[in-house]
Amino acid sequence: MDNAFKRLEQLTDISADVEYVGYLWFDNSNAPDEINEKYVFSTVGRHPFIIEGNLKAKDESHSISIRFVDGEYHIGMVDWNRAEEEGIRLVRHTYIGHGFKQPCSLCFQEAWLPEPDLFCENMETLQPAWIGFDGFAPCKKTVKEEKNHD
Repeated sequence: MDNAFKRLEQLTDISADVEYVGYLWFDNSNAPDEINEKYVFSTVGRHPFIIEGNLKAKDESHSISIRFVDGEYHIGMVDWNRAEEEGIRLVRHTYIGHGFKQPCSLCFQEAWLPEPDLFCENMETLQPAWIGFDGFAPCKKTVKEEKNHD
């Protein structure tokens, strides 16, 4: 059973007592605001609003993802401790970030959960279930960039 992921109803459901690392990208900004502290979400109004946000608690206990789609927030929370306890299979993905002050990669963990598959005589197969932000990593130079710096 997957108890590691849950949806939150509103921004104010996100604890203001937790220190986060990550980013919030507001609709009136050309770049994301990097977060490295506690954040009070009750200060976010209708304008500007958060287009996208990914935060991870500094104690690494949980992550928050925020998306604003069709006029409403879609907020997910991943409890990393519970994911480990439940033995959820996680696959790490790293993407190059853009718009950040320093070049960086965004790291995510994708959960795959067993689900009955109609096309496999209802045997369980692993299916992608959710994805959670796992922090930043330094960008690695590409081979082309390394050659240009010689």
